[in-house]
Amino acid sequence: MNLIISFFTISALSVLAGCGYQDSPPLFSSEKIEKLPTEFVDYKYIDEITEFENYTIEKFKTPPRATVEHSINKVTNNVIIKVATDIDNSTRLYELYKLDTSGNIIDRRQFTRSFLAKENTGNEEMVDGVFLVNKEKAYYSTWPFNGDNTKKPFIPVNQELTWSTEQVDAYYKEVVRKSARLDDVAAWEKISPQENKRRIRKIYYLNSTSEWYILYGNSLKSDYSGKRISGFNTLFTDFTDTERSFGRYVPPNNITIPYFERQTYSKFCASDQVGCHMSYSWDGVGYYQVTVGESSLKFKNKGSLSRTDFKGETFPPKESLLVDFAYYTNPNLKYSLFSANEHLYIIKRK
Repeated sequence: MNLIISFFTISALSVLAGCGYQDSPPLFSSEKIEKLPTEFVDYKYIDEITEFENYTIEKFKTPPRATVEHSINKVTNNVIIKVATDIDNSTRLYELYKLDTSGNIIDRRQFTRSFLAKENTGNEEMVDGVFLVNKEKAYYSTWPFNGDNTKKPFIPVNQELTWSTEQVDAYYKEVVRKSARLDDVAAWEKISPQENKRRIRKIYYLNSTSEWYILYGNSLKSDYSGKRISGFNTLFTDFTDTERSFGRYVPPNNITIPYFERQTYSKFCASDQVGCHMSYSWDGVGYYQVTVGESSLKFKNKGSLSRTDFKGETFPPKESLLVDFAYYTNPNLKYSLFSANEHLYIIKRK
């Protein structure tokens, strides 16, 4: 009887351990908990650091859960930072900041967008650090370039819809060939008391005239010709949710993680229609270094390395944690932008 009880006890504990309970670490040497090397003992979390060697570092203040974009004007080298915050379910506040080459805020602008059908204000999209373009309301401004907030209307083409389908199609082919920017905007046209019809218009910019246009034509359709206006603006190459999720983001060479301290090992069973798939993880702390000029920013950051039975028996390398960090500067700037844990930091020389 004792033998039977012991067998069921061991079996039950095994099941519990495999379905989410913390387990002791694996016994193979590469997964053992090691003592933190002395050279990393004095590392601090990044928000505890205000200066290092010849530099200062400051978090760019944004509201919680804000979305941050940035672009640069290649003539003035002013960086434009755009911060979007949801006020409620139908309203979003955009705050735009213009930084000079020393990283100081020299101008700012606000824009409130409504998503309600009757009050739809459209969005002011950043384009090349030169324009703010509102497709829905058919205007643009040059605030990013020269501080001018004037809303300038697009130049209409075939607004009276007098061209034939052949004329519109031929003209559009030339637009695709010549335009530096090209995008769609949808509008609803009332064709009877009971029916509205969705129409496509084309927004485009020509370098030859330095003007924005809107092309009308009932035969126009949505397509992917040209370089669109809409999209997420970032100075960090490929540092978008899409590129990171597909593993296409490559962190810059000046950001490294020389050590990852394993602290807590766990495994759990993810159930599905087939059964149960095991997942394993090491929670711990990464120790990072960012080379800035001749100096080095050193900080620690919590992280986790995970694997499943689908992807083999080894954990990913500690370098996989670098996906959460990005860095930007250029020779014309006296500061750097650094992204860590979805927050933006500005690094300046003292």
